[in-house]
Amino acid sequence: MSDYRMLCSLEVIHEFYASPSRTGLQFVPSPDASAWLRRTGSFFRASGGRLDLFAPPGVLDDASSVALTFSVQAADPLFVNVTPALTGDGGLARFDSGEAELDTGTGRWLLGTAATGITAMTGGEHQPVAALPAFEVVLRLTGHEDESRRNFALRLHSRVTFWKYVLVGGWAVQQPMVVDLDQMTEFGIAEEVLSADRTPALAICSLSPLPLQEHSNRRFQLRNAAGAVLVQRLPTASASSLVRESIAGRPALVSEIFVHR
Repeated sequence: MSDYRMLCSLEVIHEFYASPSRTGLQFVPSPDASAWLRRTGSFFRASGGRLDLFAPPGVLDDASSVALTFSVQAADPLFVNVTPALTGDGGLARFDSGEAELDTGTGRWLLGTAATGITAMTGGEHQPVAALPAFEVVLRLTGHEDESRRNFALRLHSRVTFWKYVLVGGWAVQQPMVVDLDQMTEFGIAEEVLSADRTPALAICSLSPLPLQEHSNRRFQLRNAAGAVLVQRLPTASASSLVRESIAGRPALVSEIFVHR
């Protein structure tokens, strides 16, 4: 074991999670990659969002090269909620180290970035979000390249949703409004709605989508028409409460946040 050396490393960094280790990602080598690992006596270790590949000396000489494909699955059931849909030509998104670009700030090579966006939705309102496919990574290694060229990272953005505060109880007389203490996000006016159990409520929705975060630093406050504070700090959006709705005539994902009086 002491003769083994690290061939390459890959860390998946997700904008939603407070720490890369909390993604709970599992790396599954393809049949060809598994055969290469057995044939060369190499192995990998994976923990959280990181994969490290080890090999005995001489596995990659100056003339040799290999492409190792890993399927990446998420143990966290909420991963599908907080990640924009990852799809490619064959159904699965594939991130290839052959297309990696150097991040001069960290010295690591970025495999790619999955764009933040609202996935187009079909079907009626208040439908649960369907499970997203897994994605694949391809690690291309050659013997003649510098070892620093094998330190990889993959950055995934968090899904963005419209945040809708649903105020249940006698809020109407207060003429409530949501205020961003950091003055970065604007909200619409309160509208009368019916909650899932047909209880009358008020809904106040953000005018633009916001990223989901495990520990969000958004500071939203509920005030009345006179400016008096009704709720000092409103709760932030949960990854487990997403619905499909129509915003300005277009399908969108909405995070419902219930506030009871």
